[in-house]
Amino acid sequence: MENERIQCLIYKDKSIQEKLSRDVVIIYNLENSLSVNVNGKTSVLKENDVIVINLNSNYSCWCAKGLYVKYSLNAIDLNSCFMGKKYTFVCDSSSELNENYNGLRKVLSEILIVKYYNHKFGNIKLRQLFYDLILYLLRDFAVEQLDLEKSEKDALERFVENHYFEDLSLQEISEAFNMSGQYFSKYFKKHVGVQYLKYLTEVRLNHALNDVLYSNKRFLAIAMDNGFPNITAFNHYFKEKYGVSPKTYREEKAIQNQIDHENTAELAEAIEHLRVKPESCENVISLQVDALYKKKYKSFWNKVINFGESRQLDEARILNQLKDVQNQLQFEFIRITLEKYTVNINGDYNLVKEISRFDELYRLGFKIWLTADYRDIDDIDGYCNYLKAFLSYMTRQWNIHRVREWYFELTYNTVFDQEKAYSYLEYVRKITDVLRFYGCDRNFVMGGISLGNRKGIRNLYRYLTDNDLQFINQSFMAEPYIYYEDENGMKMIRPTQESDIHNALLTLKQTDDYFRNVVENVFIVSWRDTLQQYNILNDSCYKGALVMKKFLECFGQVDSLSPSILLDSMYDSIHQTDVLIGGDGMVSYHGIRKPSFFAYQFMNTVGNWYLNRNDNIAVFTNDYGNYHVIAHNCKGLGYRYYMEENNLDVKNLDSYFENEDPLEARIRIEHVENGLYEIKTRSISEKGGSVQDEMERMKPGAVSFLHPHDIEFLESVSIPHISLKEVTVDNGVLDVTVILEPNEFVFIHIIHEN
Repeated sequence: MENERIQCLIYKDKSIQEKLSRDVVIIYNLENSLSVNVNGKTSVLKENDVIVINLNSNYSCWCAKGLYVKYSLNAIDLNSCFMGKKYTFVCDSSSELNENYNGLRKVLSEILIVKYYNHKFGNIKLRQLFYDLILYLLRDFAVEQLDLEKSEKDALERFVENHYFEDLSLQEISEAFNMSGQYFSKYFKKHVGVQYLKYLTEVRLNHALNDVLYSNKRFLAIAMDNGFPNITAFNHYFKEKYGVSPKTYREEKAIQNQIDHENTAELAEAIEHLRVKPESCENVISLQVDALYKKKYKSFWNKVINFGESRQLDEARILNQLKDVQNQLQFEFIRITLEKYTVNINGDYNLVKEISRFDELYRLGFKIWLTADYRDIDDIDGYCNYLKAFLSYMTRQWNIHRVREWYFELTYNTVFDQEKAYSYLEYVRKITDVLRFYGCDRNFVMGGISLGNRKGIRNLYRYLTDNDLQFINQSFMAEPYIYYEDENGMKMIRPTQESDIHNALLTLKQTDDYFRNVVENVFIVSWRDTLQQYNILNDSCYKGALVMKKFLECFGQVDSLSPSILLDSMYDSIHQTDVLIGGDGMVSYHGIRKPSFFAYQFMNTVGNWYLNRNDNIAVFTNDYGNYHVIAHNCKGLGYRYYMEENNLDVKNLDSYFENEDPLEARIRIEHVENGLYEIKTRSISEKGGSVQDEMERMKPGAVSFLHPHDIEFLESVSIPHISLKEVTVDNGVLDVTVILEPNEFVFIHIIHEN
């Protein structure tokens, strides 16, 4: 009997009484409605819904008539995969819209088919599917506690887990912790809550049970492999806990499993409901469009750029790089915080100097987006007086109609309750009273809430609905955090997958009437996808391809999508230790454009009409019969990335992704004019255009000083690679094919030669 990592049981018109989950449990509902209660919270699963039940959770399932599958993932195997890290899975498709569930359903379906139909090489296939399932859960649904400090309890439990199979007497472990045996015994009981030898025996029995159930090992081998001194001791402790000997336990479970697996009628019905589709070619993606079907669209990628505090404009390097970015990308708004707004406009603050900064922004073609954080305003009346003085000056300096084009935002990212919502809305009321005097109140933007703060959003919208308050402009931050509530209260945790803006907004639209019926403009004013402030992926082609991927996912859903930081030079100078620092900016400290910059530039070059798109390709056109294609091969992050996220190595960059397969993108445009077309492709890939890859070619693995001439060379070569070809169309159909390397993204300009 192979070690069985996944158990599957099918339930037909049968409920599960309350249990404690010793393993990670997945419930996949196939027919009718199923109520699942986990730790006192009930979810109602419809057909095809999936829910994950975490370790040591109390759960029960109830249905009057239905069909569902329970998968149990062995906790010990999971722990070995996670290399000591602790994860909680947040996975309940009944509570959110998320396309990531499709992949999860597919692998669950394949597991059931292989397991019950005994496919040839079934054990090998099941091992593969186990790791596929772990990757799906880890990548798309896992959350890890942000607090990296390990408690005394964690250290003790981790040590026992790593050494339970050894001779781990009280003397041995107390010496490992540099304590006397007597002191260690008290220390362990204080922090873990049970006596040391009792805890050690429990850990050994849990591991031994895994071998009893899912292996053909002899019982003496099981005893010795799990730290018991002899077979007699193992039998004694096992019978004391489970009531029978290991031999009897194994035989009874084998009979039970045989009974469960022999229900062929339920099996056939479950397989029919799964509807597993044949594998498609994952390395080819196609998009067919009709040139006659043109639609207008919002170019949300250049709506607003997130800048920060206005005083940063005083630094020549930042100002010059801002000028260069604006010259190339032409953002409409700049989101900026005033230097001082708390009490008054006296003291060290210089209003004239502040105005000169905004005059510079005006000359660069920006409209202004003023933002402030609720927590930073100590005196709301003082702030309103300050805002009046500032706007009075600006309306005299500029034109009142220009000021009325500005946006004004008050952010507060918190888990709202009644008191917080009331206080925040009082600030909003006073600020909008000031704005109303200047005719700007309709451009007030509420929020700045993290998309992961689901409870905070829900509570705020409930308060607004109850008080009949309506705000059409809503801003959000997309961060690598979500706010998660368990039996111990609210926690801020991080998902392992990059921030999924598309799915979060779909869920809001589905579940919240206020968002669906009142909010007209959705602004993502700050987007960051890495946990660390500095991450080598921010400098890579992957980041550019990811930006492109987000543009296509969010198309038609948002009115802006802005990076958290515009320029790496906006980080403290103490961190500028190399040409690339892993900053989130789209331009390096020395002014070299990174792949993320070119993602914005490519999108900024597309025509004014939209034709069609899919996950990887979008096609646009202009009024002159030319076509523009955006395409990417953004790779998902793999298992190794999450295991080594705090210690990434640029030399091993390729190993952090799911695969290194190229993607063949096929585009067919119908009803085009016949004639000659020139196809110009601009691409960014590790083979050309990426400053990170150019640096590695220049000084592989070395940390050495780069002369200014070297910087200039890097800047000159870190530009898109260009290729040209011509095609002739005589049947009204234009076919274009491009092979995309991993994390490559392209802009294809198709020019009709008249």
